[in-house]
Amino acid sequence: MPRFRIISLCLVGYLLLVCHARGLKAEQLPPSEKLLPNTTQGFFAINSVERLSEHWDKTQIGHLMADPVMEPFTKDVRRQFEDRWSSVHDRLGLTLKDLQGVPGGDVGIGLIAPAPGKAALALVIDVTGNLDKANEMLENVTKTQLERGAKRLELNVEECPEKV
Repeated sequence: MPRFRIISLCLVGYLLLVCHARGLKAEQLPPSEKLLPNTTQGFFAINSVERLSEHWDKTQIGHLMADPVMEPFTKDVRRQFEDRWSSVHDRLGLTLKDLQGVPGGDVGIGLIAPAPGKAALALVIDVTGNLDKANEMLENVTKTQLERGAKRLELNVEECPEKV
């Protein structure tokens, strides 16, 4: 299993948690695209999960998906999405349910190239207002990875007073 994928997810996520916990306000945090390395090959961001959900419900497709007649189709789409997420779950032990209630703002997912011919997934989440839930999620991922033989590494990061 590529350990860099795990490290990139946990490091970036923990970096945001520690910096946020130490007094940086949400508006002081850089957007997720600024936190990813210049080796980022692809990027997707949502600036507010809550606002996305509100806006989605107002769209024609949102109305269509909410129609009881479409329930079998909607369930199948959800199942397909969860199946696609299962590879992340298999590697990290992180389910979509684990992520619920964690984002407080910006969420970014980047495909980064740590070395030529290598790919890794980086997940950046602004956890404003949801620090306890985010810490719980990271503890679960860390526990799963340590059980699978991953190594834990703590680093000093200039902007954060504690080790990351």
